[in-house]
Amino acid sequence: MDRPVIQYVAVERFVPVGYALSGPDSGVPLVICHGLGAYHMQWDAEARHFADSRPVLTVDLRGHGASAVVRNGRFEDYSLERMARDVIGVVQHCGFDRVDFLGNSLGGMIGLEIARLRPGLLRSLITCGTAYKFKLSPLVVWTRFAFYHLSGRRMPKIVARYATINKAMRPVVEEMYAVASRKVMHLIDRQIYIFDRLEVARAFKGPIVVLRGEHDTAINRYLDRSIDELKGKPDFRVIDLPGVGHFTNLDRPELFQRALEEALDHVAAVTKA
Repeated sequence: MDRPVIQYVAVERFVPVGYALSGPDSGVPLVICHGLGAYHMQWDAEARHFADSRPVLTVDLRGHGASAVVRNGRFEDYSLERMARDVIGVVQHCGFDRVDFLGNSLGGMIGLEIARLRPGLLRSLITCGTAYKFKLSPLVVWTRFAFYHLSGRRMPKIVARYATINKAMRPVVEEMYAVASRKVMHLIDRQIYIFDRLEVARAFKGPIVVLRGEHDTAINRYLDRSIDELKGKPDFRVIDLPGVGHFTNLDRPELFQRALEEALDHVAAVTKA
């Protein structure tokens, strides 16, 4: 399957959001959302694989990939709520009223925000590389800001080296971060260094599946606490991925796709019961 054609919808005036839709007309759609600085290219292999059996919708968050950078963008233009409303608008534009949602890192945060704003839109929530509650020091935000600017043209290569253990996938990461907006990443960093959607997850009535990468240590430090809090929730499940870091699907693509199939089979089983 060739790469699907990028289409656009302006959920908010003057902010066209890019998305790609592939697969059949039938089946529960799978919506996939990338992490900070990435875009739909991260999910090409998953889109090809899962579009054999269901619609697959990948969305670029505002300021990422094919989506517009807000002109003279300010802090509030990149809030989780506004980004989540963009994704909700794309889903509705495509005519879907109930979807399975997969998010990596920032994408998982967007999924949790959609669960807060429009829980009925989500049949299930699947996250990887996302902690449901954490609090970082503001120093982390400004250290990252310094890195974005002081690393210059080397930034994509440095990020690729440390973001994935799969050397074959490092060019993918480099390509994504070569076009990433440092300003946008900083504005979003300022939104998310304190994050808490644990109560949203507890209240969500559909299945939640966490795909936990063995070597995603920075996230797992906080994620493991969230998992302990959610263990008693009906239809909550954790699938461990050995030898995998933060870019979960790029580190071991075949392992990730099998885990995602297992997660979706779990969702289908418990939602039919």
